[in-house]
Amino acid sequence: MRTSSLVCAGLFLAAAAAAGPGVPAKTRPVRPAPPAAGLRIGGDTIENAVGIFTLPYADTGSTAGANNDYDEICPWDGSDSPDVVYAIKQSSDTYVAIDLCGSGYDTRVFVYDYLRNLVACNDDNPYAEAPCSGLDSRIDVLLLEAGIPYYIIIDGYGGGSGDYALSVSVTDSPELDCPDGAQVEGEPPMVFGIDDAYNCGCFCANPPARFQKLGIDPAGTTFACFRSGWNGIPGGNARDFDWIMTTVGPGGQLRCELVVEWPSELTVMPPVCEFTEIYGFAAVEPGASGVLELALAPGTPVWIVLTPSPYVDPGFGLPLEYDLHLTIEGQATTTANEASSWGEIKAAYR
Repeated sequence: MRTSSLVCAGLFLAAAAAAGPGVPAKTRPVRPAPPAAGLRIGGDTIENAVGIFTLPYADTGSTAGANNDYDEICPWDGSDSPDVVYAIKQSSDTYVAIDLCGSGYDTRVFVYDYLRNLVACNDDNPYAEAPCSGLDSRIDVLLLEAGIPYYIIIDGYGGGSGDYALSVSVTDSPELDCPDGAQVEGEPPMVFGIDDAYNCGCFCANPPARFQKLGIDPAGTTFACFRSGWNGIPGGNARDFDWIMTTVGPGGQLRCELVVEWPSELTVMPPVCEFTEIYGFAAVEPGASGVLELALAPGTPVWIVLTPSPYVDPGFGLPLEYDLHLTIEGQATTTANEASSWGEIKAAYR
């Protein structure tokens, strides 16, 4: 779990502003001087790709002088950067992370299967920590199915090229099963190109705003299974937001715990859509629980917001969905699944 910070809070507020159609403009943070790297090593095309035979794998090289053979929207298109290619095939299903941390230019990385279908793509890594740069691309979790060849394309943004550092490592991707008797969010499957329309809160594509109330046991606790993801438009920001409304219990201590299959974000905020304040924020990685504990006045109404990370679709060509498990403790006890009137929802905007 990444801890709460003003930077993370700013990312959520910026995402609120960018919730409408289109892709946000790309910014360029100042990067440190690039490390020294060797000559180009990756193959110039899929046909002569350099093989990756053991994991973990690390390599350095340069795209300078290579040809521009491949390009994908992730999320910016129209690049004429030169690219190089690595090939990998696993004997069993394997989850991997692909990282270009330490590269010397504004990189982009995407992956094809043996039919040259795009299966993953990333341009920038907004959560990069030193010595990595936010311009170093990273794919956090990718399933390589047994026996299928995949091709890793190291590319660049806006015609850029230069020294790169590639690492491919095995990573965990926990499979979450919803226990019998647990509450289920109830959201229908995501549809290609269709915006979120269920418990979508302030980011609903069409009014009215919709928030979800979950059942609360006599101890003030909720456990529920959610689904989240993107609608399948590579480079788009039509991601799924899940907005839950609840009230802080008499003890004044609200605790949220989130377990995920994909990097996700948890935000607790006042019930207003101006996004001028949040009570707490946590970025949660697969394989670890993200916990957010807040001291708030008893009776305080709050919205709890779940969303995938990054904010822009990582480049999958089909709707990508994954599971989340949310536990909320310290709530005021109310009637389970109490209906909210339109008047109550409008009041939240005042």
